[in-house]
Amino acid sequence: MQRVHHLHHGLIINGFIRTEEDGGVFLAAGKPILMDFETKYNPVEQYQAGIILNSLSGEAAAQTLQRMAKWPEEEYARNCQNARRAAGDFDFKKLTDKLLNIIESLPERKS
Repeated sequence: MQRVHHLHHGLIINGFIRTEEDGGVFLAAGKPILMDFETKYNPVEQYQAGIILNSLSGEAAAQTLQRMAKWPEEEYARNCQNARRAAGDFDFKKLTDKLLNIIESLPERKS
């Protein structure tokens, strides 16, 4: 079984995703995400779907991946479930419907 998979700009290692871009793109894979940068809005952090590093060092990423690989099954499963939940909340159709509801609830402008 292949243990390391490339996923667009991310890397899946033993069931975890390491990404250098917005982790939200990878939440739908339903795997814990390791991000090595911070953003103002971060669904990985908000949904507790992985770990965000404050370091860009490869050594820190490797150590964190090793730590994540030793997570108890319950912790791994919880992070996977959180990733899937976040992906569901950020589904394009769901977000579009929310936006349309907001727009439709606005009072009409009079010319």
